[in-house]
Amino acid sequence: WLLHVPSALAGQLDTEELVTELAHRLREVLGAQTVLVEMDQSDGSGPEELACVGPPPSVGAVTWDVPLPTTAPLRGRLRILPATPSSAQQADLAGLVAQRIGMIVESDWLRGADRRRRAWMTYLAETSELLSQSLDVDLAVAVVPQVVVPRLGQWCAVHLFDGSTLRLAALTHAVEDELPRLRAALEPQLPNELRSRLATLLQPASPDSVRFTVPSDGVAVPLRTRGRAIGTLTVGRPASRPHTPEDVVLLGDVARRAALAIHNAQTTAAHIGVSQALQQALLPRALPAVPGVEFAAEYLPATTGSDVGGDFYDVITVGPTQWLAAIGDVCGTGARAAARTGQVRDMLRVLTREGRSLTRSVKVLNDVMMETAD
Repeated sequence: WLLHVPSALAGQLDTEELVTELAHRLREVLGAQTVLVEMDQSDGSGPEELACVGPPPSVGAVTWDVPLPTTAPLRGRLRILPATPSSAQQADLAGLVAQRIGMIVESDWLRGADRRRRAWMTYLAETSELLSQSLDVDLAVAVVPQVVVPRLGQWCAVHLFDGSTLRLAALTHAVEDELPRLRAALEPQLPNELRSRLATLLQPASPDSVRFTVPSDGVAVPLRTRGRAIGTLTVGRPASRPHTPEDVVLLGDVARRAALAIHNAQTTAAHIGVSQALQQALLPRALPAVPGVEFAAEYLPATTGSDVGGDFYDVITVGPTQWLAAIGDVCGTGARAAARTGQVRDMLRVLTREGRSLTRSVKVLNDVMMETAD
């Protein structure tokens, strides 16, 4: 009767009710004044009351404590009044109930952990999808705090490292009215404690995370990719609890995904910058100023990304009263087409300025292009 709960009844009770039922039975068997069950999940919140049968013990009261045989991180105990067992049989009975309650609590915790694990896997998959949707640096950075708050903290800031200093790149707060105050605390200069903590994350042999207390309690993790720190992810604690070890692990996972997305966006932006500079180099800086004639041009590429077009235009001064307008279309795109474009454009300038006729210039140009076998 003390330990066995019929399956039909157990199926109708949640964990707290089932533990309360067992505590109630133990109290009757022992003739105790109070039986209290406390659990501590080692998440920083301290022991919590799971069940209490009888008047709660007064503050500082001495109780007979029986530990629950659970595995880490769970820790629990039975607290029984009066403070000592009256016989060895009572101690054995309390130990049996503690073992039964420990099994119930641990099974429930494992089921909850499995649900949390599935939820986090879904969350990380959604985070990866959101971060991969844009190769724009500003947009990729702006998404990061949005996926962190409020699930992993009250506020989140992303700082990018430019080689010498940390620059605030994105910021959000669960309470929108708090955002101006938070921004003032983080920009233009970080608080001394937070600045020194973030500086340690930028070192080659940096820790996986650091904790800070200013402007509020929180955790910071490095944004690291390809063995190099490109910034930091700073997260304020959730509203009702400190960050748990599980939270810190998840933040590290989010930071790795965010760092890769930001790095890819930065690399793409660099490629686009080089490509657009190359594209501009293929076009004339200015058109000739000719009395009585107005030259105008507009270049509208099909894409504005990293692709370099193979089209060009030019206006070449041939003589005091002669100008040559050239428009060319090289097959294909990319570096190969750009190289061919530059070759044709420059060669045409040289050929026409040497006094050759247009027909002769085009023939020589054609012969040279045929010789390249491209």
